[in-house]
Amino acid sequence: MKNPNTPILNKALAALLLTAISIGVYAQKLPNVQLGSVQAPADIKIDGKTTEWHDQFQAYNRATDIYYTLSNNDNHLYSLQSAE
Repeated sequence: MKNPNTPILNKALAALLLTAISIGVYAQKLPNVQLGSVQAPADIKIDGKTTEWHDQFQAYNRATDIYYTLSNNDNHLYSLQSAE
């Protein structure tokens, strides 16, 4: 007798596998070292959130498994990091 949940489980497994692959591909698109400068957003808040940066990083260090962006304005230097 066939299990009626088999198609649902197969779709869920395929979605999980696709998600895992896409995360690995995203990490490979970023350089290991940030190549250019980035101006800090005018409305920057030092709150540990990446909302002002639209959750986009400039580099991914494979050795430490950290996404990061270094940025500055006229007075300060900022480091945005996220460990995966």
